[in-house]
Amino acid sequence: MKIVDRKTFLAMPTNTLFLKYRPAVFGPLGIKCGSIEASGDFWSQQITGEVGGSDIFSILDDAAENGSSFRFDLDCASRDGEFDDDQLFAVYEPSDVAKLIACLRRCLPEGEPK
Repeated sequence: MKIVDRKTFLAMPTNTLFLKYRPAVFGPLGIKCGSIEASGDFWSQQITGEVGGSDIFSILDDAAENGSSFRFDLDCASRDGEFDDDQLFAVYEPSDVAKLIACLRRCLPEGEPK
């Protein structure tokens, strides 16, 4: 993993796995979906806490009250829009991504496809 500044991050390719970083504090895990050169902004997909469905509050209320399962949405990109030139990013390198995938595979029950 390495820590880069905003300019370096914006130049990185689509599908870069990252966390926003402030000294000793990491933000949520995300995937860079692309840079917007004209504005110096970018699109990303958070991969934690994204809920699929049109009525998110009802879905989450039902899950909290009744233990209902809900769809986890991994296809929901949003524009960053913060324009903070001092923002740093902790960027996963390919070996880090491979380690993360291996770790997540351990979470699957026996007999599930890996």
